[in-house]
Amino acid sequence: MNDLQDEFAEDLAQTPVPSDTISILDSMCAAFKATSDEYDALKAKLSELNAEYERQEFDLINKLEAVNKTDWSIPGYTFKRDIRYSYKVPKTDQEKIEFFNYAEARGVKMQLMSVNSISLNSWVKGELKLREMNNDPSTSIPGLGAPTGTKKIKITK
Repeated sequence: MNDLQDEFAEDLAQTPVPSDTISILDSMCAAFKATSDEYDALKAKLSELNAEYERQEFDLINKLEAVNKTDWSIPGYTFKRDIRYSYKVPKTDQEKIEFFNYAEARGVKMQLMSVNSISLNSWVKGELKLREMNNDPSTSIPGLGAPTGTKKIKITK
């Protein structure tokens, strides 16, 4: 937790709750927990269904290939084998240098440059922790705006 989150939690812990609100909050939490449980069950079912979908798709592709067919029709539907090509993002420094030099020569480097938000947030947290360890109070990073927060509910036992 960061200082802002700590301060937020302390403020909430010190705020008294009116007695008529306690039962309302209890009911809301119970309803949220029930919905959360149902949501988790549906996600698990969807995951199982996706695995079955992928297995059947794999089997159908293999069967069509085995009989040298690109498509197969049943009344009302046609099933076609399709290939979607994708390229992997350059991983090594050398691959990145080569790729971005090429993109720069083609005039598209800035359109192709992107930063994964998970990597960015992880890096920023590390950067701010390093600044904190070095007694550097600055929290801004050039090119990045102020962070935004999303309010969520965590259910713990």
